[in-house]
Amino acid sequence: MKKVKEKKRFLKIKNYVEKVGKIVDGDLRDLMFFFSGSYQEDNISLEIEPCKEKRFKVPVYLTKSRVKEVESVYLKTKRRSLDLSDFQDVGGLRLLCLFEKDIYDVFRYFLTLFDDDKYEFIDCKVYNWSDSVVRNRLNLLVARSEVKKKIKFVKKLSGYKSIHCIVKRKASGSLPIEIQIRTLLQDVWGELEHALSYKKGSVHPHIKKSFYLLSKDLQNADDLLSHLRDISDKERCGEKYMNYKVGPKYLFTYENKMLPDIFKKKGSLHKEYEIYWNEVQKYDRLDKSRSVVKSMRDNYEKINEMISAQKYKELGCVNYWCYMEEAFLLFCEAKYEDAISKYKEVLKDYEGRYCAYYRLGEIYFLLGYVEKALEAFDEAEYALIDLPQEDYHNHYRIKSRLAMAYWYLGDEYIDIAVEEIDDAFEIYDAHRNDEFFDDVVSEQLTNNVCWYYLERYIVSVRSGEKAKIRNKCFEDVKEKYALLKKYVDSEAASSNTLDTAAWYYYNSYLKTKKLAYLEKAKKLCLKMKNRKSYTYYGFTSLNLHNNHIKEIMST
Repeated sequence: MKKVKEKKRFLKIKNYVEKVGKIVDGDLRDLMFFFSGSYQEDNISLEIEPCKEKRFKVPVYLTKSRVKEVESVYLKTKRRSLDLSDFQDVGGLRLLCLFEKDIYDVFRYFLTLFDDDKYEFIDCKVYNWSDSVVRNRLNLLVARSEVKKKIKFVKKLSGYKSIHCIVKRKASGSLPIEIQIRTLLQDVWGELEHALSYKKGSVHPHIKKSFYLLSKDLQNADDLLSHLRDISDKERCGEKYMNYKVGPKYLFTYENKMLPDIFKKKGSLHKEYEIYWNEVQKYDRLDKSRSVVKSMRDNYEKINEMISAQKYKELGCVNYWCYMEEAFLLFCEAKYEDAISKYKEVLKDYEGRYCAYYRLGEIYFLLGYVEKALEAFDEAEYALIDLPQEDYHNHYRIKSRLAMAYWYLGDEYIDIAVEEIDDAFEIYDAHRNDEFFDDVVSEQLTNNVCWYYLERYIVSVRSGEKAKIRNKCFEDVKEKYALLKKYVDSEAASSNTLDTAAWYYYNSYLKTKKLAYLEKAKKLCLKMKNRKSYTYYGFTSLNLHNNHIKEIMST
């Protein structure tokens, strides 16, 4: 009789799960779409003026969803003496983050699910996150008191760590769904524990104990990853600070065919153009006062009005000049998004203009979009191929920027960085008597060549390359350092040059164990004080210099 009753009960549950499965699946899809969206970040921005609303991708690395199996529902109703009407997790959604810090952002975004009253917040359990700091931080994210009252902190001896929330869509026939938020490492632990000991009555005590100890190890790993994430975040914030309101680096001169004739012929427009160009040449990209930029803007507007009044804009190159100067000024004013839009507008009408691509690359790099920057720099280089030989100096600039961008991407791209800087040096070598390649430019280039070759040698050591390859890389560095040495010995040497030299001697010491190299490295570190830096991205260079000095002086 009891078996018949249980069979009927099982069939009832089976029919129930089959009936509600499609409804739950639809709600899960709705929730997954919600968490694939974006949220408004509340972090302090460096922007002082009102700016466009910035939205960011929700930091969910992976989502998992499921409708419970009939057998699982059946066992749970038996184990907890539940009626089907009390069942709250027929559907489940798991949100996995890379770092514990991301869980707070995901939880904050999760709470916006209830802003439009489409969903009901039923329950929330925070497993093994009972620390008072965590309590306070989670509670601070909750604006609604009725939600805050439903958050419970639960301690489990197993070491299981996660946040479980029960939500329900306010629609006829909808069922509660459980949303779990945890890190990827915590999920791995949960999956392994589930496979070997979860809900098993005869589990060997050693397995339970081991999983408890493993949870502690994984917590240490999560803490370490969070620590590394904090360091990375601080580095990015430092770069953002250094790049705050930084403008374009180079002043590109127009090709003869692209400079409007109205600026070449004597007259009022020629005179105003000369005034404007003189102001542009005073521009300092690191000057935050913006007084020169304001003067540039005023002069440009005056020229633009004169051009419009005389209907010169009907001429293509005049229109191009106006577009490009407007975009350039927006860049100088640190209105990056507007500048990007304007440069893209230029490229719609004047396809293949290398300067527009180059400027886009600069802005993307400043904003941290390295891949987009590389794509734009590459397009700029392709556009230069068919241009006249006199444009070599612009080609040189782009090659130099490509080298830096690839170096910035890390070890895997160091060979490409070396190729690009070699190309830049070839252009320089063919035109070294040109006034463009003054002492400052020559020192910068020679220093960069030596630096990238030194980086390639260090990568070969770090990656465990064969001795033959490491030795060849080091011989290449020695050859390049011989070119740099005349600048190192100069009293006018920049801090960047001295840093490269010090780092070269330090790595020579590590390779040969000759103390004379270490002494030279230390002397150069002391010489670096109060020297001018020609660094494009100051924060990265500053960090490198500091790390090198600490490494060398503590040896």
